Amino acid sequence: MDMLGGEARAMVVTSSRVEALSWSKKMNDYLAVKGYDDMSTLVAFSGSLTDEDTGESITEVSLNGRSDVARAFREEDAYRVLIVANKFQTGFDEPRLMAMYVDKELSGVATVQTLSRLNRTYPGKTAPMVVDFRNSPASIEEDFKLYYSDAHVEGDVDPNALYTIGDRLDTADLYSRDEMDAVADAFLAEAGGESIAKVLSPIKNRWSGRLRQAVLSEEKTKRQELEYFRADVLGYRNAWQFLSQIVDYQDPDLHRRAILTTLLARNLHVDADEYDDSYL
Repeated sequence: MDMLGGEARAMVVTSSRVEALSWSKKMNDYLAVKGYDDMSTLVAFSGSLTDEDTGESITEVSLNGRSDVARAFREEDAYRVLIVANKFQTGFDEPRLMAMYVDKELSGVATVQTLSRLNRTYPGKTAPMVVDFRNSPASIEEDFKLYYSDAHVEGDVDPNALYTIGDRLDTADLYSRDEMDAVADAFLAEAGGESIAKVLSPIKNRWSGRLRQAVLSEEKTKRQELEYFRADVLGYRNAWQFLSQIVDYQDPDLHRRAILTTLLARNLHVDADEYDDSYL
């Protein structure tokens, strides 16, 4: 806690509301003993729980005295520590966050998403620190290896790459905005493989048909354009999987296009005679 001077922020990741409350009590006691009058904690969780010590029903609002925890953590300097239970492990952007205490078992992409909360840059910010009570270094390393084996990006990545590639994809005349939205809506609604295949097929078949025609008529320029489109599909998917972990874009169109490219990437083959019906 001594490291949290100036504007620095820390997050404690717990596995339940009860544990979050326990952490809050113990940390507040510690702050009081140490005389840190200028520092306090916030707790983030959904629903309510019963305090075993007092028997009272507790909610996030009643415990913090704040209706918007994220805003209070960002804007009120007294709140340096955010204790979370299944909240703010993904999509939360606070560049001053430089320390994380992990008291929860993490696995798979959740490992990457959680620890990546520390990746935001901020003037004067030093190297972030993680204190992990539950996970071994080997398990964390394996999770990152598994994730990045499917989302590997060579070299430095420009955060604007998604917009640049997205413009090329949108203007390639291979799908419409309505078609992109239909694919994203079906996927987000968990409509199932058959429904997703139905809305994805027109785009896939359009690309495959044009590629077949270009091959048969020996139109090298047209074939090259279609291969470039496929390369952009793969490039956008990979860039999204990497950049969305470290940049809080807050742009739903980027996400919807990412869904489309992720599904298309499995179904666009340079060999026009190859077909793959595994949309998911």
